[in-house]
Amino acid sequence: MDEEQPKRTEPRKKEIDPVKDKHLLFVGRYGTKEMGAVWGAERTFEYALLAQAEAVQTLAQLGPEIVPKEHADEISAAANLQRISPDRIRELEEKTGHDVIAINKALEEVVSREAAAHINKGRTSADTTETAKALQIKKSIEIILEFLFPPVYSEAVTGGVAMSGSYFIV
Repeated sequence: MDEEQPKRTEPRKKEIDPVKDKHLLFVGRYGTKEMGAVWGAERTFEYALLAQAEAVQTLAQLGPEIVPKEHADEISAAANLQRISPDRIRELEEKTGHDVIAINKALEEVVSREAAAHINKGRTSADTTETAKALQIKKSIEIILEFLFPPVYSEAVTGGVAMSGSYFIV
């Protein structure tokens, strides 16, 4: 009897360059490029910088005597990877042994001394990392919803869309 051998499961092929996208190689085999882009090291830096920018803006809004609006605006304008090099963050992290301290120091380097005094004011490292993770999870959920329900997803994010008796709340 000639039994047919079961077919071996092969990883899905992805559009990932193994040199340029080294940080996405695991994703290339087991995940999607979209999710890799949300959870990659540089995107994590971006989300942490966004968390810092939003926090200082909120503090300036609630307590302008604590953080002047012009300093919050300066920090927010600089809190991105166009102004801060990911390599500089990595270099500082190697020296300090701490990711959020490295991000904050890199941000301090690109703003005035006056504005730098307000970076991470009233916050802990966990406030930054947990907020960044929450933003990444939110983006991941949006990607999943868009994948599962492409025709209605764009309508779902603008309100609530009835679908099979339930509603999306995004």
